Amino acid sequence: MRKWLVVLLVVAVLGTSGTLYWQHQQAEQRKRDRAAALAVASRFLTLWRSKQYDGMGALTVADPDAGVSYARLAERLKASSVVPQPRGLSADGRSLRYTVTAQLEGLGELSWDNDVRTQKTGRGWRVAFSSAAVFPGLRNGQVLTRSDPLVSRGELTDRRGVPLRSASADLAANVLGSTGAAKTGLERIYDSRLSGTSGGDVQVVARGTGQVVQLVKHFPARAATPVRTTLDVTVQRAAEAALATVPGPSALVAIDVATGEVRAIANHPIVGLPPALRSEAPGSTFKVVVAEAALEHGLTPASTVPCPAKVVFGGKAFGNDEPLPTSMTLATAFARSCNTAFLSIADGFPKGTVGKIAGLFGFGRGDLLPIGGQGGDVPAPGSTSEAYADIIGQGRVEASPLLLASMSAAVASGTWRQPHLVVGPVPSNTVPNAGALRLLMRQVVTVGTAARAGLPTGTAGKTGTAQYGTQVPLPTHAWFTGYRGGLAFCVYVKDGASGGSVAAPVAARFLRALAV
Repeated sequence: MRKWLVVLLVVAVLGTSGTLYWQHQQAEQRKRDRAAALAVASRFLTLWRSKQYDGMGALTVADPDAGVSYARLAERLKASSVVPQPRGLSADGRSLRYTVTAQLEGLGELSWDNDVRTQKTGRGWRVAFSSAAVFPGLRNGQVLTRSDPLVSRGELTDRRGVPLRSASADLAANVLGSTGAAKTGLERIYDSRLSGTSGGDVQVVARGTGQVVQLVKHFPARAATPVRTTLDVTVQRAAEAALATVPGPSALVAIDVATGEVRAIANHPIVGLPPALRSEAPGSTFKVVVAEAALEHGLTPASTVPCPAKVVFGGKAFGNDEPLPTSMTLATAFARSCNTAFLSIADGFPKGTVGKIAGLFGFGRGDLLPIGGQGGDVPAPGSTSEAYADIIGQGRVEASPLLLASMSAAVASGTWRQPHLVVGPVPSNTVPNAGALRLLMRQVVTVGTAARAGLPTGTAGKTGTAQYGTQVPLPTHAWFTGYRGGLAFCVYVKDGASGGSVAAPVAARFLRALAV
């Protein structure tokens, strides 16, 4: 009897162990199945997200062209992106839940929830593809599609509400930009405000008949909103007219003194790289920066400064454009544009002074406008002679007409404000000696290098003549920047003989046309 009890006990133990072992194996198999189902479903979504449609069919049970359905879905919806995001396996481990977010061109965002169903086959776990795997509830013979909204577009206007595109071909090409698929200029920057639609629908329709089976989402109409810029059509037309007779490439930028708002950006001709927004060697207009440095180091407009016929720095000889007295006041040296005076003054500055002062006027900030308007810079000089050439705007220093117009606005108001095309807060700097700089710039027009340009009474400014290239004699660019009343400006003329004889008369035509 005892022997039989032992045998029964052994059999019971072995039976229990076998059951536990079998249950363990089943649990492990379920884990492996869940992992395999998750892997194939996740891979399917990854291929969809990355638009690798050709590879999707190989993961299905028996639908090698399954990826075509997803490719056509994106085409019909005109989706710029379709992003499926996994959410987790179902309780039975056979379906991967996910959310799709699609960005539909001209309409907006569409999202839906669905799942990838999987099936175990002799080749392992595969996706059980069907129409409903593309969009929930979709049946054979049905497609998800959209209606195309009527698109409207708001106007870019001047500060008084005048539409700019029809008013100025120059602004249309160089500031407003393209309204096509690849938008540029202000059209690109303010696209979300300018774009409007009549609304549209995403629907499930029957293929062939076009009968609507289901309205998936209605997108309401979005009104186009005009964008009011700081530009002024009257000022722009005066600037364009002033440049019309200039034989070579030229530019004129005008800025409101009190705010830094850009009133005009004119280029002649209007095609190619707009010179108004491109930086070049500024010549003697850069003496505004050096004069501010001199004033900060204790000089006054009445201070006597040397003006020798020639100076040598870094092994390079520097001279003046015309014979001048060997000694004069700082105000006269500025008005007559004595190179050797400013080089001699700057020789006493601590290293880095000019670059630091230039920063007060916006140099070194990169593009000043969101459309890519270059500013200016004072790069580290490559040699001693180059460092001194910078002082008279002939080394590596560069500035655009846009930046130099803002520099003159800073002198007129006492504060440099970053130029801008749409009203809003902008960076600014105080110019400590703006009052003295105004005195210097007035004398340029009354008794200095711009005295014969015919500029209206009350104009103040600074001429500049910048040599470039390697020809003999060296060609020059002509500059004149200044202000009158509440308007600051800068004129640039490529290959102009001098600032006083070429650029300043352009400014005179501009100011007389405005009668400011």
